[in-house]
Amino acid sequence: MKKEEPESKTYSYYYYEAKEDNIRFRPLLKNLKYELNIRGFEKNRIIARTAMNNKQLLVAIDPKDPGNWKNLSPTYENAILTGQEVLEDKIILSYQGEANDFIIAIDYDGQVLNELSITPGLSLSTMNFNEDSKRFIYSVESFTIPQVLYKLDLEKFTSELYDKTKVNFDFKDYKFRKTTFKSHDGVEVPIFIVFKNELKTDGSTPFLLKTYGGYGNMGTPRYDPGIIYFLENDGAFAYVDVRGGGKLGNSWWQDGKNLKKKNSFMDFISASEFLIEKGYTSPKKIAITGASHGGLVMGAAITMRPDLYGSAAIDVGVLDMLRFENFTVGATNTNLSEFGSVKNEEEFKNLLSYSPYHNLDYNKNYPSTLIMTGKYDDRVPPLHSYKFTALMQNNPNQKNPVLLWTQNKTGHYGASNMEDKVLENSFKYGFLLNELK
Repeated sequence: MKKEEPESKTYSYYYYEAKEDNIRFRPLLKNLKYELNIRGFEKNRIIARTAMNNKQLLVAIDPKDPGNWKNLSPTYENAILTGQEVLEDKIILSYQGEANDFIIAIDYDGQVLNELSITPGLSLSTMNFNEDSKRFIYSVESFTIPQVLYKLDLEKFTSELYDKTKVNFDFKDYKFRKTTFKSHDGVEVPIFIVFKNELKTDGSTPFLLKTYGGYGNMGTPRYDPGIIYFLENDGAFAYVDVRGGGKLGNSWWQDGKNLKKKNSFMDFISASEFLIEKGYTSPKKIAITGASHGGLVMGAAITMRPDLYGSAAIDVGVLDMLRFENFTVGATNTNLSEFGSVKNEEEFKNLLSYSPYHNLDYNKNYPSTLIMTGKYDDRVPPLHSYKFTALMQNNPNQKNPVLLWTQNKTGHYGASNMEDKVLENSFKYGFLLNELK
C-alpha cells in the first residue's frame, strides 16, 4: 500500500495476515521510504529485495522485530545484485560485475558458501530452481550469442551444459572491448564494443549504436540478430551505458533522471563522438536504435546532433514530452518521477528543452529515420510516433527519407510470434544499414 504525501514523496506500508483476535491484518512496517520486493520466507522471517544507499540488497525481516533488518547479500565493489533464488537450505544470488557476472550461494546468515564466475563477455540472464526435480538451471547470453542453458550442481557448485540455441554463424569470430569515454561534463561512461576479427581505425566501419538509459535499467546484454547482420556486413556494434540506467548503481540512475535527464542524451552523443575520434567510424556512418525510453534517447540525439548520424530507428519512443503525462500511464508516479511534470515550472522548462517533437528545426536535414509503433501500445501511445513522423515529413529541408511503420497486431513490446519478429528485424536493420550505404 502506498500513500502520497504533499511533497510528492512516496512511502510504503506493509501488513501481514494475522488471523487472530478477529483482526485479519496487522501492520508490519509503516512510513517506509524503501520499497520491498518479497522473494520468499525462511522459518518466521521474510526474505525481500530492496535498494538502500545506492545498493541492491537482500534482507531478512522478522515480523516480531520488523525495524531490525538483517542484510544477507554480500557487497562487492563494482558489482550489483541482479537476482535471487530462495531455496530451502540456501539462497543463490547473481551479480552483474564490471569484469564479469557471477553466482554465489549463501546461507541464511549471509555467509558465502560457494562462488561461480561467468565467462567475461557473457551475461547471466535467468536463474530457475525446479522444486519437483531439484534441478537448478541458469542461462547466459551476449549481444552475439543466443541463450545457453547450464545445470548447476548445488553441492559441488559446478555447472555443465544443458542446452543451447543452434545458429548458422561462428560467434568465435566476434570480439568485444569494454572501455569508457569522457562525457560532456567529464564523467567516465562505460561502453561495450563488439566487432568481427578487428576494429579498423580508418573511419570506414558502419557502426550500430544502441542504449536504453532510463528507470535505473541495467541494460544487460541480450542476443540480437540485428547485431549479427551488421557484423557480417563489415560493421560493428556498441552499447552505451548512459546515465539514467543502472549500470553503476542508484546514483548512476539519479544522474540521468528528471532535471538531469539530458545527461542521458549527452552521454549517448559523446559516445558517438568518441567512436569518431578513435577512428572507428565517421559521421553519417553511425546507425542508432532504441526502444521506449531508448526511443526517446534516439529522438533527442538526432534533433540535438543530426550531423553525427546516418540513420535512426525509433521504436515506440516517447517523443512529445509535454503531452506524455496526459495519456495512459504517462501520469503514473513512476513516469512523473523519471521525467518530471509540466505542472512544475522548472520541470516544464527542462522537458521542453529536449522534447524531440518540440526541438525539430525546419532549417535542418535530419538522418534517414524509421519510426516504429504498435497500434495497441498503451504505454507509449502511437500518437507520439504519428506526430513526430508528420512533423519530420513536412520539414521543407528534409532530404533523407522518414518512414512510419505501425504494426497492427502489436503493443509496446513489438512482434510476438517468430514470423512477425523476423519481419520486424529485417525491416529495421535492413533500413539502418542500407541508409548508411
